[in-house]
Amino acid sequence: MPTRSESRSQANWLSASILHDLRNPVGTIYAGAEILMTLDAAPNQVKRLAANMHHAAGRMRELLIDLASASCGNRSTPEICDIREIIAAAS
Repeated sequence: MPTRSESRSQANWLSASILHDLRNPVGTIYAGAEILMTLDAAPNQVKRLAANMHHAAGRMRELLIDLASASCGNRSTPEICDIREIIAAAS
């Protein structure tokens, strides 16, 4: 069982990781929305911005699902594997 100091260190690392990973998609959504509000954009520009915002929101959703899973203790355990076996199994 981790010590209190180790748990705090893990929580700090997780917080920093979440902040880092969410900052980019939030920035994309924010900038895209700002452009859409202030510019008289052409339809193809609107579609591109909307697609970027949709992708960023999807990434945020994935990150939040991962966070919820980790906070509930449903962590997957990484394991070393032979990539050739995985490719062969997928064929």
